[in-house]
Amino acid sequence: MAIGVLAIAAVPFFVDLPERLHRRIYWFGFLVGTILMSIAVSPRGWHASLAICIAGAMIAAGFAFFYDDSLLKIGNRYFSYTMRPPGQQSPSSDGEEPYQPPPDSYLGVVSARNHWWLVAVSACVIGTGPYIVGWTWKISMLVGAAIVGAALSGWDDAGRRLPIARGQRVQFAIASLASLMVFALPLIAYLGAYFAASRWSPARRDRALGRDLGETPEPE
Repeated sequence: MAIGVLAIAAVPFFVDLPERLHRRIYWFGFLVGTILMSIAVSPRGWHASLAICIAGAMIAAGFAFFYDDSLLKIGNRYFSYTMRPPGQQSPSSDGEEPYQPPPDSYLGVVSARNHWWLVAVSACVIGTGPYIVGWTWKISMLVGAAIVGAALSGWDDAGRRLPIARGQRVQFAIASLASLMVFALPLIAYLGAYFAASRWSPARRDRALGRDLGETPEPE
């Protein structure tokens, strides 16, 4: 029964509904379904019921935050990993320019602030992993993926002529401190790629040659 009620939360994703009704059905399904599941495990003790409630709340909030920018709303403010542009990026009827995402956003969808908070939290999780479960091959692969991701991020930031961590200093500081627990390898990869790209990226090279000003280098 609890699973069936939880399935109600998925209805808005398959049926076109007004935003307010969409949100209410989602939270109703998750809330009632989680309560029923906590009652079902109550013979195991209140600890089990509490764990189900906490897990249900975290899953519901996490899914709403990362998947649908209309589900998590408090007052007049939306909370979402992705940006919620004014008018859903549609031009207004009075001829105004369509919405343009900030230049430091990721793919025009995720703000630099949200992305780097996710990086900071992920860095803390990855940094503590080896000290909780040891240097298993899974942890080693996770750290390796973090190093590759950090290098790609650093190269991309420099290539776009953006500041380190796109100006997100607090998140970058947290991620840097967390990376010390894995020998600062992700931090080294990010900074190394960033400064290498600052010097050798095509945008930098073209600027040095005057191409970004529409100039053509004189033949030797």
